[in-house]
Amino acid sequence: MAPWGLERHPADTYFIALDGDRVLGYGYLEHEGEEWQNGFMAVRARGARPRVAGAIKRAQIAWAKANGVPTLRTANEVRLESMLALNRRFATARSTRRSSCAVLALLKSGGA
Repeated sequence: MAPWGLERHPADTYFIALDGDRVLGYGYLEHEGEEWQNGFMAVRARGARPRVAGAIKRAQIAWAKANGVPTLRTANEVRLESMLALNRRFATARSTRRSSCAVLALLKSGGA
């Protein structure tokens, strides 16, 4: 297994939201074989948290579309209600692998 961090994922699949030189949040895309999914996302607790997370999510989806990614999936702990709501806003399909983790398709060939 590859190490966690920049060496594991292509550099252009990291998305960082800035306010001047202050980091507001970041997220990345990861892939294994032909499967792409959202990696970890972190956003500062104060300020415009939902807007920052939404901007990162939109940038990830735009990158995936521009780079020919046929399907982009995301999963999150169902107790993280704000992230789950954000992912559901972008979802084109829904499924559940286990009761504590919601799995959503954010981009599917021919999808939004």
